[in-house]
Amino acid sequence: MSQAQKRDRVESVAAKSRRRLTILSKRSDFLRTFRFGRKIRPADWVVMNVVVRSGEGDGFRCGWTCPRAVGPAVIRNRLKRWSREWLRAKLKSLDARGAQMPPVDLNLGFRPMPDSFYKTLTFDGFSAAMNRGWVLVEKLPHQNLPRQRRIENP
Repeated sequence: MSQAQKRDRVESVAAKSRRRLTILSKRSDFLRTFRFGRKIRPADWVVMNVVVRSGEGDGFRCGWTCPRAVGPAVIRNRLKRWSREWLRAKLKSLDARGAQMPPVDLNLGFRPMPDSFYKTLTFDGFSAAMNRGWVLVEKLPHQNLPRQRRIENP
C-alpha cells in the first residue's frame, strides 16, 4: 500500500469517527414521529417512536422526550446523556462493520415510573433495553410498510 493510500484510509476513518449525531429539533419532526411512527416498547419505561424516511437528506436522526414527571433535571439529563452515548456506540459499531445507520427518525420517549426507578437504573440495564428495541428498528427499513400519511401544518 502506498503512502497516499494509507493517508487516504486514515483520513476516511477519522472522518467517520467525527461524524455527529443528527438531532430532531423541529416540532413538526417530533409530531411526525408521534402521529405516524411505529411504536416500539423495549421496556416499560421507554418508547421508541420510529418513522422510516425515504429519499430525504440525513440518514438517521434522533430526538428525546423526557417530561418533568420522569424526575428531576439530574435524572432527565442522565437519560439523555446515556442515550447519546449508546447511539454513538451503535454508530461506531456500524462504521466498523461498514454498515450505514437506517434512514429513520427515532424519538426516545421516557415514561414516568415510581420514585426510585430511574435512580437505581444502571447504564447496563439501560443499554440492554435499548439493544432489544434496536433489533426491531434495524428491521423496519427492510419491511414493506404502508405509505405514511402526509402531515398538514401542525
